[in-house]
Amino acid sequence: MNGPGFKIDARNEHQIILRNVHEDSDAYAYLKPLLRRQDGSLDFKALRNRYQSEASTPSIINNAKSVLSNLRYKNERSFSFERFSAKLQKAYDDLEEPGHQGHNGDIVDAL
Repeated sequence: MNGPGFKIDARNEHQIILRNVHEDSDAYAYLKPLLRRQDGSLDFKALRNRYQSEASTPSIINNAKSVLSNLRYKNERSFSFERFSAKLQKAYDDLEEPGHQGHNGDIVDAL
């Protein structure tokens, strides 16, 4: 985990992560202390510790349930079906990780 090849890969990971995290987001707040080091593996560990900890699980479940109860598809003009299905899939994925798997019939009904 040392050497020039590792450092180049770590810097590339860092840049990829930063391109996908908005500066106003909660995730950026956890990455900010690590910016100077430009190490993607440290960034990944910080984000994993934040979002996959036991303390964050109830929040993730509540957000997913909120999305499922409020998400409605009306037409393509106001909300594309791709965005709708992506949000729906993310909510079900978020529920499935901690063991709150939805019933397949409910997923089909939501679609």
